[in-house]
Amino acid sequence: MPISTPSHLIPIDKIHVLRQSRQRQDEESRQKNIETLAKSIARVGLINPITVRHFPPDELETVEAMICLVAGECRLEACRLLGWSEIPARFAEELSEADTQLIELEENIKRTDLTWQDQIAAIRAIHRLYLARDPDWTHADTAEACSLDRSTITMYLRVEEEIQRGTPNVASAVTARQAYNIAVRRDAREAGNALEELLSTPTIEESLEMVQRGFVIPPTIPLRSGPASPSETILNESFLEWAPLYSGPPFNFIHCDFPYGINPFSGSQGRNNQTVEQYQDNPQLYFDLCGCLFENLPRLLAASGHLMFWYSTPLYRDTMAILGASSSSGLLSFYPHPLIWLKSDNSGIASRPAHWPRHTYETALLASRGDRQIVRIASDAYAAPTANDIHPSTKPIPVLKHFFGMLVDELTSMLDPTCGSGSALRAAEELGASATLGLEISSQYCEDARRELRNFRLLRGR
Repeated sequence: MPISTPSHLIPIDKIHVLRQSRQRQDEESRQKNIETLAKSIARVGLINPITVRHFPPDELETVEAMICLVAGECRLEACRLLGWSEIPARFAEELSEADTQLIELEENIKRTDLTWQDQIAAIRAIHRLYLARDPDWTHADTAEACSLDRSTITMYLRVEEEIQRGTPNVASAVTARQAYNIAVRRDAREAGNALEELLSTPTIEESLEMVQRGFVIPPTIPLRSGPASPSETILNESFLEWAPLYSGPPFNFIHCDFPYGINPFSGSQGRNNQTVEQYQDNPQLYFDLCGCLFENLPRLLAASGHLMFWYSTPLYRDTMAILGASSSSGLLSFYPHPLIWLKSDNSGIASRPAHWPRHTYETALLASRGDRQIVRIASDAYAAPTANDIHPSTKPIPVLKHFFGMLVDELTSMLDPTCGSGSALRAAEELGASATLGLEISSQYCEDARRELRNFRLLRGR
C-alpha cells in the first residue's frame, strides 16, 4: 500500500540536494540506475513521489533554496534527465510518523556502507510497517517497495527471524546468503533428529516386553536438561564389549580415533618421543574395533548423522574394505577427500630416516547417513601443533573444533568410542553439543579425561 499523503508539483530547479548528508554509489552505477529509471518513468510515469522538506533560510545559512530533498534522488535526476520542469513531491512535515519511518528505512537500505545485518533489520521493519496498515501485504509487495526481488526479501525475512530467535551462528555469518544456508541446514538436521526420535521411541507394548524379559538398558547419553557428571560422560568401558549391548538412543555424530594399528611405539623414535603411558596399538586390535563399529553402526548412528574416522594411510585400503561396505549397502556416503591435520610443529616419526621423510600429518574420513547436512562450511585441512601431554595420540582441540564446526551444534549427540584424553568431548561441548558420551578402556586415561572435562566445565562456568 503506497503512502497516501497528497503530493505537490514542485519546480525541479527549486529542490536542493544536500550532498554531504547523502550516501553516494559509485558514479558509474549511479548514472546507470538513473538512465534505467528514466526509461521506466517515461513509459509508466512516476509512481512514487519524492519527499522534500521545508528549511527556513535563517536555519540554513549556506542554502538559498527553501526546499531540500529528503528521499528520491535517483527519481529526481531521472525526471531532470527527461526534461521535466516539475516533479510530484510530498512534504515530510505532512507525513505521519509511520510514513516518515518508512521513507527513512527505504532510503537507508540503499546505503553502500550498511552491514547485511543492518540491511535485513531495515527490510524487516519496512515489511512490518506495511503489514500493519495492510493485512494482505506480501513478501512480493515489500520486494516491489524496496526494488528487490521476492526471493531476496523472503531470504532476508527468514534470516532476521533466526537472528531474533538467537539461532547459533546465523548473526555471525559473513553474508546474508551464508546465514540463510545455516538456518536451512539447521532445519534439515532438526527434522532428521525429530524423525530419529520418532523411529527409535519404543511403543508401550515393546517397553512392557523388555521389562518382562528382565532386560536392563545400559547407560545412555546424558541430556542437556541435567548436564551429566564427568564420570557419566566418560565411561571406563571397552567399545568391543559395550557396543553389542547398547540399546539407548542412537547418536547423530560418531567421532572415531581408534589406535591406528601401526605399532607407533615399536621404533626408537616412537619410544623416545613418549612422555606418557603407552597404549595397545596393533593391527588385530584396530581391525577388531573397525569390525565392531561396522556391525553395530546401524544401531549406533542415527538415520540422519555423521561419522568422522581417523585412519592411517598404510591401512586405508583395508579400512575401506570394512567401512566401505557401509557405503555399498547405502548406509553411509563418504566425502571423496580426507580431512587433513598438518602438525605445524613438524612433529612426526620417520620410520626409515635414511630413505623416507618424516610423516607430519594425520587424515580422517568424513561420512554421512541419511543426507545429514552440515552446520557450516570449513576447509578440509587445518594446521596446528600437537598436544600430547595427557595421551600420546591426543587430537588438539583447535583441530577438532575446526572440523567439528561443520558437524556440531546444539542439535548434536556425539559418541567417541575410544576417547583417550577426552579432547573431542570438550571440543563438542564448547560448540554446544546437547549430549556427549565417551568410552575409554584405560582406567588411568579415563580418570585423566574426566579431570580435564571437569576443569574445562569449571572454566566455562558449567
